[in-house]
Amino acid sequence: MQTEQVVQKNTFYRQIFKLVLPIIVQNLLSAAVSSADVMMLNYVGQSSISAVSLASQYANVLFMVFYGLGTGATMLCAQYYGKGDMQAIQVIEGIALRFSLCSSWMLPICLCGKRRCFRILSGFLCRRLEMISAGAWHFPCIL
Repeated sequence: MQTEQVVQKNTFYRQIFKLVLPIIVQNLLSAAVSSADVMMLNYVGQSSISAVSLASQYANVLFMVFYGLGTGATMLCAQYYGKGDMQAIQVIEGIALRFSLCSSWMLPICLCGKRRCFRILSGFLCRRLEMISAGAWHFPCIL
């Protein structure tokens, strides 16, 4: 009896590790990209580092929206999977896909090349116009 429980625990931990590994890799890559940005822009100047940091905040907000949307859709799909309602799962995934596509297109359309919109949204964080216009220039490069 005890050996079966140990085997079940090991199987459970292997399955959890398979699920957690992509999340760990994604977080490490995100941190590595941020570090690489700082190292590359270190030679350019302080205002360039600040501008890229300002522009990357919007990308981070978009990633948080996707994370929340994915988590919510996963929870709803798990509930409907438990009920055996595959039609509802398809509907939920369709809604999540449409919402993520709309939100991923809204932010760049609103901010790309429009320094005025970028200045309005960034005005709370930064008062230097030089940094805001440099951040508006770097924002399309991030996406």
